[in-house]
Amino acid sequence: MKKLILLILIVLIWPDLIAQNEKLPIIDMHLHSYPSSAKFNNPNPNTGNILVNNADDHRKNCLKILVENNVVLGAVSSAGVPNEEKAYQSLAKWKKEGEIRILKGLWMPFGDSIFHYPPADSVRKWFVSGRYDFLGELGFQYDGYSPSDTIFFKYYALAEELDVPVGIHTGMSATGTPYTCCPKFRLSYGNPYLLEDLLVKFPKLRVWAMHAGNQYCVEMITVMHMYPQVYVDISPLSWLEIPTVQGNLDKFLKSAKEKGLLKRVMFGSDQMKWPEAIEMAINKIQSLEYLTDQEKADILYNNAARFLRLSKEEIAKHYGK
Repeated sequence: MKKLILLILIVLIWPDLIAQNEKLPIIDMHLHSYPSSAKFNNPNPNTGNILVNNADDHRKNCLKILVENNVVLGAVSSAGVPNEEKAYQSLAKWKKEGEIRILKGLWMPFGDSIFHYPPADSVRKWFVSGRYDFLGELGFQYDGYSPSDTIFFKYYALAEELDVPVGIHTGMSATGTPYTCCPKFRLSYGNPYLLEDLLVKFPKLRVWAMHAGNQYCVEMITVMHMYPQVYVDISPLSWLEIPTVQGNLDKFLKSAKEKGLLKRVMFGSDQMKWPEAIEMAINKIQSLEYLTDQEKADILYNNAARFLRLSKEEIAKHYGK
């Protein structure tokens, strides 16, 4: 009799045990690669540790962590690049070595003053040829520009025509940014309200606000409400534990849930120079008690799959069906 009861219990709870141990697929919409000249001497803001010393180690560790956590697709742009060719070379290594699908992002602006903002004809060729898969990260804020400055409309028009996703930096940056790399950087240019002009001009543009506006939570939620085509990624709110960021993730997600906007919130790690941040970010989302399992699955995979218009076949493959 005891054996029969035990057998019945096993049958009843077995599906739940499988579900708990089964890793659902994840899409990371905000990753960065680095050129070989990059320096990795900055400690992780959370831990104070430096775990990788060069771009090769960074890439290999990132790709390993992505696979271990069942991240099936990653949107990668090359940060801190001196020019377009260096950016592409860096991304090509990720594409070649990765066991997962890598989407290559065209980062702008470049460090090269001559080719700071490439001609639209060049950008068209790169996308038509498959050299890149999305336009981003667009960090016009670092040059002291609004994302809706008309000088960038040529890129948005092209992206809308070719149906290329566009990721735009919003929010803040590292402490002291105007005194180091980028004297024209201003916090005010990270306000999501500055997306309005480009959203009105290009209503079919497939755009997402990177960092979900960060400190501009109310503004980001308002923009999402007004413009139903706008998605966001929650990097690096998903893992950074520094005073200027702490609390912003919960504030944004709780507000998005209350307003019925969670279906357009996508996971992103923005791991920068710290591969371990990918797993930190995933664990953070999975630990949030105010999100249901379905809401977590939507943020970690389903919303991005919809935004990227993945095929039913590819989605089924990611779910192991």
